[in-house]
Amino acid sequence: MTSRKPSRREMQRAAQRLVEKNFEIDADGIARAPSEEVELINLWQVLGDLPPPELSSDLQQASVDLAHEEKVDTEPTWRIPAWERWAASIVFCMLMLGGLLALQPWTSAPQARAETFVADRAEVRDIRLADGSVLKLSPQTAVDVSLEDGARHLRLVRGEALFTVAHDASRPFIVRVGDSQVEAIGTVFNIRTIQSETEVTVVEGRIAVTIAGDAQAGPARRLLAAGERIRFGRATGSEMAVASSTQEAARPANIETATDWTRNELSFDGERLSDVITEMNRYGRDDIILLEPTLADIPVYGILHGGDVEGLMAVIAEIAAEQGVTNRPVARVDRASR
Repeated sequence: MTSRKPSRREMQRAAQRLVEKNFEIDADGIARAPSEEVELINLWQVLGDLPPPELSSDLQQASVDLAHEEKVDTEPTWRIPAWERWAASIVFCMLMLGGLLALQPWTSAPQARAETFVADRAEVRDIRLADGSVLKLSPQTAVDVSLEDGARHLRLVRGEALFTVAHDASRPFIVRVGDSQVEAIGTVFNIRTIQSETEVTVVEGRIAVTIAGDAQAGPARRLLAAGERIRFGRATGSEMAVASSTQEAARPANIETATDWTRNELSFDGERLSDVITEMNRYGRDDIILLEPTLADIPVYGILHGGDVEGLMAVIAEIAAEQGVTNRPVARVDRASR
């Protein structure tokens, strides 16, 4: 048996079979080493910059010939290292994400967070907002607050509140009550809601009140200055009284009376007895129950201290006597558990 020196073509095919046997060929035709070879390569890198192993002259020549044939037979192919492909993918994803954010500007800035402030029964609460404005809430009052870049939106859900507004011409201060609203920049005003009516009194500065109307009339806008008030129905939006109008020009708003509640004094100027009882119950722990429905619409005038149950019961008894109702109980007190 004689041996002969293998030809260069045979050595090239042998090298190719060696690669196919020990490496995995992916869909792109790139040879990837199995885990054992990867560990060997990593170990080689850890050892440092060692010179590569010497190849025999035949293998060197075979490698040169193989590279030459690939260069001649096929078009040049550029192979990007894996780490560069990963980096390019990450950059591409970041650019796409940036483009989406640019198309949706509302995602680039935090949304204003709405807050609800509530005063419990028999509690008067002071609230200082982030813009410097101050709210004073009467008992059982609730206000929703949303401070935004272009405006300050509030909603008086129920009760009564005194608003001391920090001046900021670029951010109007808007308080909604039902379907109507009060707009100010820097001023002090009081909003009072009793059942179906709302009363707005300007203590300092000027405000604009937009009163919701019916489908035919539409909303009505009124400008009020300090010492003026407006009263309107919450349900219909119909205007009840304007202190500066010709109808009541001789009856300007009494600022002292409008803000009496901040000193635990409640002023009543013709409110229905049933509404007065509801208002007084908010300032105390006990409940006064009206038993005589014929007295519910009788107007009440005067000043009562918040939580003064005995004082209100005396007023009810006086009204009942004036109306000739003396032979039966007209009201009772439900005492809160102590």
